[in-house]
Amino acid sequence: MTSENTIKVQHLNKHTLSLKNSGWQIGAMLGLFGGLGAIFVGAILTFVVYLTQDHALQTTINFLFYLVFPLFFFGAYCLDKADEIIKKNK
Repeated sequence: MTSENTIKVQHLNKHTLSLKNSGWQIGAMLGLFGGLGAIFVGAILTFVVYLTQDHALQTTINFLFYLVFPLFFFGAYCLDKADEIIKKNK
C-alpha cells in the first residue's frame, strides 16, 4: 500500500506543477499571439484606410501598433518564467 500511495503523491505533485506552469504558458500564448494579431489587424485596417481615404480609423491603427511591443514583452516574460519553473523542478 505504501508504494501505491507514493505513486499517487508523485502523480499529484506532477499535476500541481503543470497547473502552476500553465498560467505562465497561457500568458505567453496571449502575449505572443495577441502581438501577432495586433499587427495583422493593424495592417488590414491600414489597407482599408488607404483604399477608402477615411482617416477616422487612424487612432485605432496607431493604438494597435503601439500595443505590439508590450504584448511581445509580456509573452517573452511569461515564457521565461515558465522555463524557470520547469528547470527548477527537474
